[in-house]
This record gives sequence, structure tokens and C-alpha cells, in this order.
Amino acid sequence: MLLITGLLSCVPQGVRATETLPEASEVTRRMIERSRAVAQAEGTQYTYQKRSLMERLDTDGHSLKSEEKIYQVTLIGGFPFKRLIKIQGRDLSPEELKAQDTKEMKFRQKFVSTDLNNPDARKQGLVTPELLDRYQFEVEKRVILSNRPTLVIRFKPKEGKLP
Repeated sequence: MLLITGLLSCVPQGVRATETLPEASEVTRRMIERSRAVAQAEGTQYTYQKRSLMERLDTDGHSLKSEEKIYQVTLIGGFPFKRLIKIQGRDLSPEELKAQDTKEMKFRQKFVSTDLNNPDARKQGLVTPELLDRYQFEVEKRVILSNRPTLVIRFKPKEGKLP
């Protein structure tokens, strides 16, 4: 099952209770639009730093060894990516920076299934009509999840040979 939140935020609360469920085609159309909007967003939507502290303790709970790492977290194709920027308070060496570049490239290849050199493909987004055409969707119900209106959608692969 798939839960879609935020698609209903523009509908007043009183209307939701009597409103019929949207067609699956309308929901998938909006999923594609949102995916494109995220992909086309220029620059970073938000970024933050994450601090990780790993401590090895002895049996009495005293620290034997600690390692602090600082990461810069950014969205890539709508997914958070952690780039290591400091270890024990020092900047990364050129070799470590190169390793982080490789890690980011692999992350992009895994989560952004488009040709990164093609600007039009980059702006298409992760959710494409070709991807959604492989499935049958059915809107089941509307629920409130974390104080947000949410659609519950059941989906399964379409019958027959798929690309």
C-alpha cells in the first residue's frame, strides 16, 4: 500500500468528509507533477549539518576511544544525502574528498535514474509516466496520519509482459 500525504491540504476540512475519493489517474498525475517540481527546483531546498559521535566504552562506562564526524546533508532528487565534511574536527584530505565525490555519484545513479548530462531528463523527476504505467492503482480510503489528510492507495504490477 502507498500513503500519499499533502495532496489534500488545499481542501477545507469540512468538505473532506463528504467528498468522494479522487480517481487513481488524478492522484498519479499529481505524483508526477510533484516529482517534476522537486527535480526542477533550482539550488538546494534545504541543507543541514549532522554530527555523529561514536564512542567505545570499557566495562565501567569510561570512554576508550571516540570518533566525531560531521556531515552536510542535502536533498538529491528528493532524498537526503550525507556528505562527510570533517573527521575529528579536521577537513578531509584530497583522497577523502574524492571518495565522497564517488559516493555522491553512486547515490545519484541509484536514486536519480536519469541521464545526469541531459538537462531535460534531469528535470523529469523520479516518478515518471513510464514508471507508473507499469502498475494498477486503486484509491482505497482517506485517513488522517500525523494530523495530515492522507490517501491510502493499493497498487500492483499490471498483468502481462512489462519493460
